[in-house]
Amino acid sequence: LEFDNGKLDKAKEMIDKAIEDPKHNVKSKTWYYRGLIYAGIANDQTGMYQKLDNDPVQKALDSYKKAMSLEPEKKGSYKDAEKAVADLYGP
Repeated sequence: LEFDNGKLDKAKEMIDKAIEDPKHNVKSKTWYYRGLIYAGIANDQTGMYQKLDNDPVQKALDSYKKAMSLEPEKKGSYKDAEKAVADLYGP
């Protein structure tokens, strides 16, 4: 929700807590959203959020890969994460 509102600082706080939670850190969707948030930080055009992390692109990539690894049948968040990895690097 915070991500959708463009509040990347709050979204980062929430997702960082979520991946510490054993109930959530085994869900591909959690890792996919973490990737989206860190990609958002990396692509921040306002400059407001760029200082939230030193290497947001790498964290986004790692998060997408984790999401994909949690979907062995390539369902659910796998396809979304796969597309997001391609989007990270552009056409």
